[in-house]
Amino acid sequence: MISRTVVAAFAIAVGICGCVAHAPIKDDDTVSVKVDYSDLNLSTEEGSRALYTRLVDAAEQVCPERADTLLALRYNRDAESCITHTVQRAVREIENPVLAEIAAARMR
Repeated sequence: MISRTVVAAFAIAVGICGCVAHAPIKDDDTVSVKVDYSDLNLSTEEGSRALYTRLVDAAEQVCPERADTLLALRYNRDAESCITHTVQRAVREIENPVLAEIAAARMR
């Protein structure tokens, strides 16, 4: 049986960076957010787009928050990189070709 929940998790280290997507859960050096997608049909573009949006939202919760000043440009690049890598990891774990195609198109 395929799991219908994915956890967006990241190691919080220097420079590394739903339905059920509540406040981040911290365990040691890992912060995670559970994303339930049991209500989605991932064989459709609509369902896969909805899951992709949930994954990005979850990644934004566990990655560093972006700053709104020009002086924070490097920090913002690190935050964006964290979000991108987190979503890519979750997409790989889910192993759905429609979701993978949508993610690839949006991450270009």
